[in-house]
Amino acid sequence: MNTSTSKIVIFGLPLIVTLISGVILSNSGKPLNSAIFTVHKLIAVGTVILIGANVYKLFKAVDIQIAYLATFGTTGLFFVALIISGALLSLVDGELLNLGETTLQAVLRIHQIVPLLALAASALSIYLLVSSES
Repeated sequence: MNTSTSKIVIFGLPLIVTLISGVILSNSGKPLNSAIFTVHKLIAVGTVILIGANVYKLFKAVDIQIAYLATFGTTGLFFVALIISGALLSLVDGELLNLGETTLQAVLRIHQIVPLLALAASALSIYLLVSSES
């Protein structure tokens, strides 16, 4: 396996596992399965840290073009939206937060749609990371 392929696997596999664990978690019903929930959160946070560290390393190593900056920034915003919406959903599920039904449905819809956007933006970001000199 060459370096580019291993980078794709290193960055892509945690993203896929996070998505799969999220789908399993949403289909497991209420109350949420704490083991799947914990795996989902830990892999998601670890993936964000892994990609963030490599993007930071890339920024230090090469002169970043505006397209790279826009792609990484958009990807980061999608992940922040996922973290915030996931945290709100977990607080509601744990009955620590009471959102109105309309707000709860909006947050749930955001948490269902943004992963697809994050996946597309991440794929582009990973492509840029792999094709760069980092």
